Amino acid sequence: MNNNLKTISYIVALGIFAVCPHFAYAESRSACQEIKEKENRAESLFSQHGNQFENFENEFENELKETLSLFESNRTAQKNNADIVLKKHFEDISKRATTTTQKTAVKKYTDAVKNIAQERTVRIESIQQEYKDSIKNLFAQKKSVERVLLAQYKESSKRAFENTFRNCEKGRPTFIFKRELKKEMEGNHKIFTQQLTSTSYEQSLLDLKSTRDLKIQDAQNIFAQKHASLIQTLRTSLAN
Repeated sequence: MNNNLKTISYIVALGIFAVCPHFAYAESRSACQEIKEKENRAESLFSQHGNQFENFENEFENELKETLSLFESNRTAQKNNADIVLKKHFEDISKRATTTTQKTAVKKYTDAVKNIAQERTVRIESIQQEYKDSIKNLFAQKKSVERVLLAQYKESSKRAFENTFRNCEKGRPTFIFKRELKKEMEGNHKIFTQQLTSTSYEQSLLDLKSTRDLKIQDAQNIFAQKHASLIQTLRTSLAN
């Protein structure tokens, strides 16, 4: 009887040792399949990232277009107002010219003012075009950098999944490679987020706008200086 019990116990023990590897293998296969499913979900998330970038870029581009359009509308309104003021100024000056010499001086003055006003317009239009080109280049750079960062993030995550899957197939303990995968994925995401944050273009946009405004102010100052000189010459002519 004792020998039979010993034999049964021995058979049961062998059965357990035989079944345990099967369970472990089944668990490993399940874990490997889970890794593959996670990788597929990650691929889907990367696609969503790409779509979000595209949406952000479209919004960014539309906002810039609206800003530029508003600036140009204001510039047109300012120019029209300046033309009206200048026209009235010419009319008032012309009324003060009574002699032929004075009329000639006024004609010379108005022609000169029209020339420097045209120079100012051309200069400001050039400044605005330079600003537009800089914005366009900055926008292209922004898109390029974001695409590169996303591609790097995707590639590093792909390598992490591939390495984890190899470990899984080798039969390493599930909890170890899952923990390593989680740690590596979190690290990749942190690097991606930090790099993306460091490529903020708000300050670059502000700098471009500030440079544009300073150049426009400089163009206005040059006009004002030349106009002041012409006014002084005219006053001298009208006083004679």
